[in-house]
Amino acid sequence: DLAIENTFIFAGKYVNPNPEWGNLWLMRRVLEEADSVEKAYEIIRKTRGKYSGSSYLIADTRSAAVVDVVGDEEAIYTEVNEGFAVRTNHWEPVAPRDLWKYEVNKYPEESVKRYETAYSFLAQRMQQGSIGLGDLIELSRNTANGLNPLSPCRFPRNPGAVKEGVEESTTLSAAIMMPRPEDPLLSTMWAALGNPLAAPYMPVLAAASLYSERSVELRNARRFAEEAPRLKDLPPEAIRARLKEIGEPWLASILHSSEPWLAAENLRELLYGSAGQPVREAGRSYVECLGAAEQGMAEFIDAVQRGREPGIITEKLVAVLRESTDRCWRTLASIGGKRDIAVSSARLFLAVYAALRADIWGLEAHTGNSAWEKAGRTVLEAFNETRLRIAGVNTP
Repeated sequence: DLAIENTFIFAGKYVNPNPEWGNLWLMRRVLEEADSVEKAYEIIRKTRGKYSGSSYLIADTRSAAVVDVVGDEEAIYTEVNEGFAVRTNHWEPVAPRDLWKYEVNKYPEESVKRYETAYSFLAQRMQQGSIGLGDLIELSRNTANGLNPLSPCRFPRNPGAVKEGVEESTTLSAAIMMPRPEDPLLSTMWAALGNPLAAPYMPVLAAASLYSERSVELRNARRFAEEAPRLKDLPPEAIRARLKEIGEPWLASILHSSEPWLAAENLRELLYGSAGQPVREAGRSYVECLGAAEQGMAEFIDAVQRGREPGIITEKLVAVLRESTDRCWRTLASIGGKRDIAVSSARLFLAVYAALRADIWGLEAHTGNSAWEKAGRTVLEAFNETRLRIAGVNTP
C-alpha cells in the first residue's frame, strides 16, 4: 500500500557520525510500520538518530508527498499537487526555502543537471496527457547529457575510477512503483536489477509476497502425498523421475543473489565501454530487445488486473520473452563472437522468469484460481530452457 524512495543531501554539521538510523534502515522501518503517507511522515519525523539530509518521496494509493529531512533538526512535509515530483541530491532552489541554509554543496552540477532533465521530461509528458510506465522506463535510460553523472541514467565521469569494485557515479539499479488502489495485492514494483541500459525491468506483484521457500516446500509435500498411491508399484528410477517432474524448485534465490547485477554490469561495460562510447548499433538493438520484453510484461500485468484467463496470457508472455531472449542473444553474440556476453543477457532473463514464477504463485494464492498453477509450469519450462542455453545446450 506504500512506496518510498530516498535521495541523500549533505547537510554539513548535521551529519550524524554515529547514526542509529541510516536512510535505508529508516525506509525499511517506514515500510514495515506505515500504511499511509501521513503515518510515514510521522515515523520519519519522530525517529531520532537520523543520519543527515534526505528527501523522501512517499506515495500510497491515494496521495503522494515529499518529506525533506535535516537529521533530527527539520522534517518538512510537502504534498505533491502537480501530478509528479522530482528530487535528486540538492535542495536549493527546488525544496522549501527553510532547507537551503543547511545544504553545504550548493548547486552541485551533477545533481542540478539530472534534476533539470528529469523535471523537463516529466513536465512535457504531463502536458501531453499523463505519465505512464513506459515514460518512467524511458527516463531511467535517459543519457541526454552524455554517458556521465549529469544524466538521469548515470555513468562515471572518470571511467577508470573504481571504489570497492563499483564504478563511481553509476546507476546500479532502478525501481518503479505502480499502485493498484482497487486491489493492493495487484500493485506492481517494476525492478531493473542493474543499470537500466543493461538490465530489463521485471514486474514484482505485491501478491508475490505470498511466495516463499516454505510455501514451495509445503506445495511439493502435498503433491508428493497426492502422487504416492500411484508410485508404489513403479521401479525406484521411475519414482525419482516422477518426483522430480512434479516437484517445484525455489527460484527466488536468483533474485536474492548478486548474479543478475553482475550480469548487468558485464553487459554495461561491454556496451558502453571503459571509454564511455557505446558499441552503438548493438547497444540500440539490445535496448530495443529489452523494450519488447517489457512491453509484453506490461500487457501481461494489465491482463492480470483485468482478470483475463491465466493460461492464455502466460503463454503469450512466454512467447514474447523467448523471442526477446533469442534476439538479445544473437545481438550480443555478434559482438566479436563473445558468447559470455550473450550468456549475461540470458542470466538476466532467468531472473525475469524467477520473478514471474513468484508473481504467478502469489496470484494463485490470492485469487484461488487453480489455472495459475498450470501457468506457472509454462514459466518454469521457459526458465529451464534458458538455463540449458546458458549451459551450452541447444545454443543457436
